[in-house]
Amino acid sequence: FNFYEWSKGMEPDTNANTDVMKILRTKASTIDCIPTAHFAFIAGKISEVLTDMKWGDSEKYAKLHDLVSPLVENFYDETDGYYFSYIDKDGNRYGKHECTQAHVLYCEAGDKSHHARVARQMIKSKDNGLGRITISTYQYKFEGVIKALGDEGLQWVYSELENVFGKMCFEGYTSFPEMEGGEKIFEDAASLCHGWAGIGCYIYNKYLLKKPW
Repeated sequence: FNFYEWSKGMEPDTNANTDVMKILRTKASTIDCIPTAHFAFIAGKISEVLTDMKWGDSEKYAKLHDLVSPLVENFYDETDGYYFSYIDKDGNRYGKHECTQAHVLYCEAGDKSHHARVARQMIKSKDNGLGRITISTYQYKFEGVIKALGDEGLQWVYSELENVFGKMCFEGYTSFPEMEGGEKIFEDAASLCHGWAGIGCYIYNKYLLKKPW
């Protein structure tokens, strides 16, 4: 049960008022890019921690990372430079979403030589050919772009924070909501003051003020 956010096309393509498990039982099994990337990422982090602690079999997890990370390239489309989100049981690749690109960049999975191209295409305009990400996973998009593009990416992140959250301020919001669109999302059930909408505080503290969390 891999549920990431509510953007159109991400499995299970549902909303807060839907019987999620009922939908999932009707879908053909797929291989999923995002957990593949995170599996590699977590294995690599465990290896780093064990190495720092000088305890445990860090090499085992390093090998696991090195085995799994290249599998992410099975989702890569050389034609347009984006990663597909899914591969179905017949080997057909489908679905291209900002969320998927963001997680691959954040996890630094697959072939890193592709990442700058992915990031630049994704941020060039809202009309980038991908299913749009939501505020819930902005951290992965923002930090993924920074990892791929360095200071160029960071400057874009500052600008995007202004565009998204500045717009809300000028629309009269006194707190940042769970989703763009505020109370209109989820049949008036969306939170109007939400934790993950505080992503700007995290980014400014980490990268501008350089305060550790």
